[in-house]
Amino acid sequence: MAGVTEAGFVPKRFNEIIASLQANAKPIFQDLVKPGEEVDTGDTSTLGRLIGLISLDLDEVWQALEQVYQAFDPNSATGIALDNIVQYMGITRRVGKPTILRASVWGLLGTNISEGQVIRGATPDRFISTTALTFSTADMIGFSVSPNSIVVGQDCSFTFIVEEGVYTLTHTASTGDTVADVLDAWKTQFDALLLNRYVGYVESNKFYFRLTEYFAFVSVPTLTNSIIIDVKKRLTFNSEEEGDISAPIDTVTTILTPVFGWLSVTNEVSAEKGTTAESDEELRQRFRISKAVRANNLAEALYSQILELEDVSYVRVYENMTDSVDSKGLSPHSFMAIVRGGASSDIGEAVWNNKPLGIASEGNTSVTVRDSQNLERTVKFSRATEVPIYIDVTVKKVGASFPADGAEQIRQALVNYLNDVAAFGEEIIYTRMFTPINSVPGHQVNILEIGKTPLTMGTTNVAFDWDEFPIGLPENINITVIE
Repeated sequence: MAGVTEAGFVPKRFNEIIASLQANAKPIFQDLVKPGEEVDTGDTSTLGRLIGLISLDLDEVWQALEQVYQAFDPNSATGIALDNIVQYMGITRRVGKPTILRASVWGLLGTNISEGQVIRGATPDRFISTTALTFSTADMIGFSVSPNSIVVGQDCSFTFIVEEGVYTLTHTASTGDTVADVLDAWKTQFDALLLNRYVGYVESNKFYFRLTEYFAFVSVPTLTNSIIIDVKKRLTFNSEEEGDISAPIDTVTTILTPVFGWLSVTNEVSAEKGTTAESDEELRQRFRISKAVRANNLAEALYSQILELEDVSYVRVYENMTDSVDSKGLSPHSFMAIVRGGASSDIGEAVWNNKPLGIASEGNTSVTVRDSQNLERTVKFSRATEVPIYIDVTVKKVGASFPADGAEQIRQALVNYLNDVAAFGEEIIYTRMFTPINSVPGHQVNILEIGKTPLTMGTTNVAFDWDEFPIGLPENINITVIE
């Protein structure tokens, strides 16, 4: 029976739709044929072709009804439907955030750069400035200074203020003094100050001063016969794409939008990692955890702890509280966690921490842990039996919209779909395979077969045992495209 049943929503399959329409059409159109003849509803007849067209639309209606039904189930809902469900637990989807890069920039005094400047490092990832900047003497983290004029008997000097205090570097010009003499005098005086958090050096006829700590400032209140040339300041950039973008220190040095007077850029501090938007499965798992942490029973508590472990992608916990072996082979008064991913030692610790006294853990994997008395204890859990899904698809191009890499797009769409809906013991529904396939335009599906092995592929649902986990791999999906 199709529709909403005690077992949930049961969609009418494509072949069932055709059979039903054919059966209903025969008595309706019987008066149009000669007595004793049967109404022809075959695929090549006019009526049969009409039934085929109608069946395609009805199949889409049934798929839409199934999607609506699933939208109310957190285990199958997607997108905004899933957002609406989890909000009743006070949960909202985590939005994506860019990586924040706090860079140091050098520029000629007085140069202006606007918001939206673009830089990058050794990788193609780009970073965009979030504010405009003027290379002024306010909020400097470095500067360069040079003698403006050298007059015998007069000082060439400048004063700088840092957290440690106020310092003046000066040189009284003598006959024959050059710019180099003044710079060398400043450098000698600076070295004598022993200011460990600052660097002073001579380069290109300028004395450079800069901080070694990003989050500090320097100011220059007075200059005598001297002039500031370059200024070093801070500027914040966001990664163009959301997520954790790799940007090791001192690697982002390329200016992609040159501005006259903007001399250089580098990232002297670690970037603040960004995040990608939370996927449906990530949100779904967090929703499950939120329910589990409110629970006190073994299964929910163990489920919650294992699911939070690094690299664990899926968990199921089964209990047998009866006095006899159950249908899964679990001994009386035992439990079993089936886990995909994660380190065995971490999973073993979670099992031990949630194991009630006198209740045995079972499974195909044994782990030795130490209890609070430093005694060795052995606990068990099961690794998932991963079962690949084999798919054979033949599509015929329709029109000119089929992409050049359409076959690969279909393959990847199927992989993404399978890995999103996969769960222990759950069926892979045959008719739902059409949705990811049809996400690629410009074709019609002539053949679609699925199965656990290449020899068992067909047009029916694929069932899995309670401890089996279906996986989609590109190499197991064959796509044939015909003109």
